Amino acid sequence: MKKLYIIYTFIFIALAGCNDKYLDNYPVPEASTVAEFSVALSNEGFVPAEATFTNESVIPDVAGEHEYLWSFGDGTLSTEESPSHTYTEPGRYEVRLVITVDEDIAFRTKTVTVLNPTVVGRRLYFGDRNAAAVQLAIINEDEPINTPLPGDEIARPYGLAVDTINQHLYIAGFNSGDIYRTDLEGKNRIVFRSGLAGPTGLAIDLNTNNLFWATDDGIQKADLASEDVNQYETIITDITDDPDGLCLDRENERIYFVTFDGGLYRMNYDGSGNTEIITDVLGTGCLIVGDQLFFHSYDLDTENHTLKVADLDGNVQSTIASGMDGDVYGIAYNPEDNKIYWNDQRRGEIVRANLDGTDSEVFLQDPTAQIYAIAIGDKIE
Repeated sequence: MKKLYIIYTFIFIALAGCNDKYLDNYPVPEASTVAEFSVALSNEGFVPAEATFTNESVIPDVAGEHEYLWSFGDGTLSTEESPSHTYTEPGRYEVRLVITVDEDIAFRTKTVTVLNPTVVGRRLYFGDRNAAAVQLAIINEDEPINTPLPGDEIARPYGLAVDTINQHLYIAGFNSGDIYRTDLEGKNRIVFRSGLAGPTGLAIDLNTNNLFWATDDGIQKADLASEDVNQYETIITDITDDPDGLCLDRENERIYFVTFDGGLYRMNYDGSGNTEIITDVLGTGCLIVGDQLFFHSYDLDTENHTLKVADLDGNVQSTIASGMDGDVYGIAYNPEDNKIYWNDQRRGEIVRANLDGTDSEVFLQDPTAQIYAIAIGDKIE
């Protein structure tokens, strides 16, 4: 309807100088009712939280009489134009505004997330391309509730890393060419490094105090202690296969990176010894847990996405999971439950399993999200 309205508007403008008989042949349709609203939560989104809804709908004068109906997702309703509602239980609530105009209706649905102030568990972050944001969920015995971190949008957040010593979260903004740093709540955001070529696959080594990442054609690193946004070192460049996923063997000071159009490589922290150890991977993510290397691989012939495990020399042992809908950018390890977590990109899912792939289950599902990078942080006591 929106596109048709724009087309008709152009026709109207083009014919504005014409006589009435031409205008009669190109009637301009009546403007449509568009339902829209915004919401603000009190108490920083923790229960009890009062949600104040502001009706921002567009209702043309020619529409005549109209009625509002709000559904707050917890079984309660309102017919006010811009109501308020208090949520007393944490959760994700689907709020819908329905506007009835004669026999026509317009509606808008949004998710309102209300948090538990006494929650304990381990932080899990993920990049959401649809929301252009990083979201936070807590790993515990409860059903996870994910909520976007505060701040401006970050288009294509394809890399995440957590510094649990200094309490920092690092976010790769692929589109902007920036790496951001926030606190663990997502606040106090700064640009940590800028002017980069498509940063992805962040990884931290606190022993050397470096942050590593992949770019469009190479691997770079920065000193965590430096506040200079231009301070970074290119370890290796001119990689034509498009590096995406990056992980670290911190004990042996080795970098592993998987490429979007090629294989999986290993090299030393200084860039020496760069060797392709697994061919034809076509992957986007990797992770090292102990002496095991987990990595994503895409098969062009079968169009199947798989998560595989190998030893650190690249000898493939087994397939952990398969059938994901999209690239697996995010693979993370939670020492609390000794499980790996990975993204199922287009299904809006994060899946977890034992290190051998058994007991696989969906940990989090958000159909509105397109999930990329994953990082697991410290535990909230």
